[in-house]
Amino acid sequence: MFDPWRCQLFGVTLRAVVLLLGVVLAIPLQADDATPSGTLETLRHDVRQGVSDEREDEEPADAGPMPAADDARPESKRSDDPDAWFDREDDEDDDDSDLAVIALTSPFWLPATLVGDRFSFDSEFLDYPYQHGRPGVMVPHPGRSSPSKPWLVRLAGEYGDEFDRNWFARGHLLLDSCTRLGFDGEWAYRHEDLDGAQAPEPRGDDLWTGDANVVFRIAESRRLQMRAGIGINWLSDDDGGDVGFNFTYGGDWLPHHPWIISTEIDWGRVGHVGLFHGRVTVGAQIDAVEYYTGFDYFDVGTAQTSALVAGVRLWF
Repeated sequence: MFDPWRCQLFGVTLRAVVLLLGVVLAIPLQADDATPSGTLETLRHDVRQGVSDEREDEEPADAGPMPAADDARPESKRSDDPDAWFDREDDEDDDDSDLAVIALTSPFWLPATLVGDRFSFDSEFLDYPYQHGRPGVMVPHPGRSSPSKPWLVRLAGEYGDEFDRNWFARGHLLLDSCTRLGFDGEWAYRHEDLDGAQAPEPRGDDLWTGDANVVFRIAESRRLQMRAGIGINWLSDDDGGDVGFNFTYGGDWLPHHPWIISTEIDWGRVGHVGLFHGRVTVGAQIDAVEYYTGFDYFDVGTAQTSALVAGVRLWF
């Protein structure tokens, strides 16, 4: 049964939980000893010392003499009237700016437009996707007898492998609510074999990465939920921890029982370099458990990893 007072109370509680979890995840974790070599050491070096530009001192190539100002203009824009030429140029710049704004903002307004989301705050959740044979996981405008609740928790654990030297174990937590506010956070233990599995005394490198974000549900329907938010990225090892800004965007599409397609993009910085993290998974829901597989790409500075992943998500 939908209760607005219950929804408001949960919203206040959620804000307190988000703040507490953000502080906890910002505390540097400790990893095992690492040997300075390989992809993880490159990642660590770039985060803490930046990426050196070896081409900084190179002389620019001779491009030859510059064309005359009038000759450089496209033929269609030459005119004996300079005011007419600049008027056309200003109109084209305005059109390009409008198109750029539409393209850049479309990820935020287009999903809501496609599903007819009017940004109401009375939707609730099933305990897990496709419960009781219902479509999706959300219950828009629940009635008094609806088997729904004002909050949703999703906890995931997975293993990712490059099938070379790098693998990781990752955990993920999503808290969502009828207020549309939520929390999204992850933590990943990353390991690299430096000498190969056949070495008599194999060496390894280890570190932790993750993020913590406050998110807002920008689009919702029974079968689609999209979220965007901001927070922090972090890296931690025996030498300490580093943090930076993060923007996150992602969501879940539930086309038909038992399938769930999830995607996520993280874009920001950690330490002295930029960070990009993208992933997509396809899962099958069996009661309250989702079994999924997919692809994960992680790019920090000049270090990149691409891995196949497999894991389970618990919805409750």
